Amino acid sequence: MKKKRATIKAKIVKPVRISPAGRKQMGVTPRIREYVAGFNAKSKIGLAKKIVADISKFEKVALPMEKAKRLWANRSADDVIKTRKIYTMIAKEAVKTRKPSILGCSDYAEAITVCLREAGFPALILRMGTHTKTKFLYRKQVWFADATDNRRAKVRQMDTADKRVEEDLRKEKKYAEGASLVQIGLKNHNDFGKYY
Repeated sequence: MKKKRATIKAKIVKPVRISPAGRKQMGVTPRIREYVAGFNAKSKIGLAKKIVADISKFEKVALPMEKAKRLWANRSADDVIKTRKIYTMIAKEAVKTRKPSILGCSDYAEAITVCLREAGFPALILRMGTHTKTKFLYRKQVWFADATDNRRAKVRQMDTADKRVEEDLRKEKKYAEGASLVQIGLKNHNDFGKYY
């Protein structure tokens, strides 16, 4: 007798409405449409993997702390796609602060979330502590896209361990998901540690 694999029920829903500030930050633009149209794949999930793989290769640019703080959550997904640059904080300055630093996950997640929406996936931006990634639906299952994940696949299906972590972080108020960063209360660097 075969053992049944545990499945994760989908709880994510396609955002009904993106606020004006959310659209400015994460709206689909002609440039994003053109970028997504440049990918071909044999399956829809293959398309997601190709988009995420390409965005993962964008150049990381280390900025002085004050400039990195000023730009955090103030860049649009369109700007990330246009420049093909991910802004981080200079490592030496990040170490001096002894606080979580800007490593580029929000830039990656904004671009990935918008591109996956354009590709037809219901997708949300997700904040866990000080880390940002994308959560999306494919065939009624929840998936993650995370360009910064070097331990696991950058596009992968949610598993039971992920579900437990999500539930624990929700209880501790260290978790948020929504249509855009601004809609989960991340308007500028003052909000960086809101879920930390």
